[in-house]
Amino acid sequence: MKKNLFYLFALICSMSLFTACSDDDDDTWQQIPQTELSGDKADLTVNGVKSTSGSVQMSVKNESEGILTLKNVIPGYENVPVNVELQKQSGDSFIFAGTAKLNTAPAITKEAASVPAIMTVEVSGIVYLDGSIKVDMKASGLGLYVGTYNGEKLALKYGGSVMIGKTAVLSAVDGSNMELVLQGVVPGEDQVKISNVQPDASGSFSGEATTAANNTVKYSGSFSAATGVLSLELNATLANTSDWAKTYELASYSTVEGFECMGMTLANYPVAGALYSTWKANVMEEGVVTEKPEEYVDLMTGLFRCLGGALLPQTLHGVTLSADGNITADYVAKPNIVFEASWMMGVIMSGAFPTQNTIKDLVAESGWTTSPKNLAYWFPKDGKIYVKLDIASILATVGGENMGNLSGIIEQVLNGQPAMIKELLKTVGFDLDKVSDASFEHLLGMVKNGFPMVPVSKDGHTYLYLDKDVFDPLFKMTNTGEVDAWGDPVYASDFIYIWDALAASGILPEEAKAAGIFVQLIGNYWNLSAQTSEFNLGLDLIAK
Repeated sequence: MKKNLFYLFALICSMSLFTACSDDDDDTWQQIPQTELSGDKADLTVNGVKSTSGSVQMSVKNESEGILTLKNVIPGYENVPVNVELQKQSGDSFIFAGTAKLNTAPAITKEAASVPAIMTVEVSGIVYLDGSIKVDMKASGLGLYVGTYNGEKLALKYGGSVMIGKTAVLSAVDGSNMELVLQGVVPGEDQVKISNVQPDASGSFSGEATTAANNTVKYSGSFSAATGVLSLELNATLANTSDWAKTYELASYSTVEGFECMGMTLANYPVAGALYSTWKANVMEEGVVTEKPEEYVDLMTGLFRCLGGALLPQTLHGVTLSADGNITADYVAKPNIVFEASWMMGVIMSGAFPTQNTIKDLVAESGWTTSPKNLAYWFPKDGKIYVKLDIASILATVGGENMGNLSGIIEQVLNGQPAMIKELLKTVGFDLDKVSDASFEHLLGMVKNGFPMVPVSKDGHTYLYLDKDVFDPLFKMTNTGEVDAWGDPVYASDFIYIWDALAASGILPEEAKAAGIFVQLIGNYWNLSAQTSEFNLGLDLIAK
């Protein structure tokens, strides 16, 4: 009997021990989902901001250890494995926490040359046995910011307005400092380097820097680890701009009586107006330049001033050259242009230009629209003012944001060979095969680097014009090798070829095509029957 009681007691103890061991060997952790989770199954937050990209995957070692792999969650890092500690909660979930230290630069570094970046990623959250997970991530360190940013990854404002098509590069200098490189952002500088950029714990930074060209740039920015977007706001003051950074209106049209030209006394001869024009040439005899002034160019100068004085004020009210390099204009979006061809015939037939009041009555008095910023820029250099168009931004304004994304293609075209660009233009019906490669490169250079305009302040007027050096490659006449009906050699200029291509493509309005005769005349007095010594064409402005 005592023996049986002993066996029963031993059996009870064994069952108790077995039960206790069974409780200790809870295998619920084996039910933790170990597949890749994303979308609705993964609630991801990076530095307090919900992330909509990437996925996570938990690999469980045992009931208290696991590895959480972040896949394309932290910008620039395809995979970030983080060792985590697991702790079972009541019900069907486990909480976890862990930290990973990264000593490699992110993949988005691309062109950014930097020392190896260091980033710390802290994760915490909860994983549910039903196949969902919630992860809160905190990323810190310079590696978080290192990279090349452009396109949708760069939210850039310059002078308070959106700027597109640019590139910013952040690289690590040491453990606490970064360098910010701005490519093609500040007018007149292809590249601006700003050192000692120090992001705070939230990814924000700000400061002021002086560039290599002595321009002052105030900057502020922030980086979102959740989206990988770098936000930048820049406000610049360009050096040596105080003489010209003003708002201008167009000069009034004015005439004089009794102007002597080519044996005629001209009435209402234009001496000032919206279009600034001067032209000096000397007569050529048998290919030799004489000291005799060519008076016909005085007549042509008057025609230029009349045309500009009549047309420009119907479309343009004024321009502003801002100290940050922006150019804005007050203009009529849909002008109703008025110009009578009989005015030009009157000059030729009777020596009388339109009266001063006739031209002044054409000036639009209202309906002005101000152009957006960051479409055109100016900057002083070598005694001139360079004017540069931002083609990508202009296309985006006219054709929508997708057109603005063509900045890379535009740059490739502008840096291409003339032959390649000519073939490309043919596909849109614009044949420039006859234009010399030298003239083509001349034009491309000005589109890329800016049009060099001469600024002159005199008697209350500001003249901003292109000089003879700009026009010479285009207007200079050369022998085509052909002969006309009389057996005389045929001469042409690249500007004539460009004008003919514009007319043939339909870009020029019908009423403007007749002006081709003036294009031919310009060439004739440029270097055939006369030799041009001075030719200036631009704007006649009055500072407000």
